[in-house]
Amino acid sequence: RVLHTCAAQLAAIDGLLAAEHAAIGRAAAGLRGEARRLCEEGLDAVCAFELALRDASAASEAATKALRRGAAAGEAAKADGRKAAALKDEKRRQAAQAAAQRAQE
Repeated sequence: RVLHTCAAQLAAIDGLLAAEHAAIGRAAAGLRGEARRLCEEGLDAVCAFELALRDASAASEAATKALRRGAAAGEAAKADGRKAAALKDEKRRQAAQAAAQRAQE
């Protein structure tokens, strides 16, 4: 009788251990899935940031080039204005000054 009782207790303990291992496995699988999802989201965010940074860098470079072109065009227009002011023919001077003014705008 004692052996049967001990065997029943051992079987119950084995059942509890199996249930515990199963519960731990389910919890670990859930946590692993959550960790994987968080890693994927983080990687997506890093990739999006890198793309945004690349686009911002390209836009900054394009803006810098546009500013340089604008400054050069402004200087050229000012030079044209000075040349126009130096013209002796009144009609040609007025036309050249008007063109220089439009170029500066």
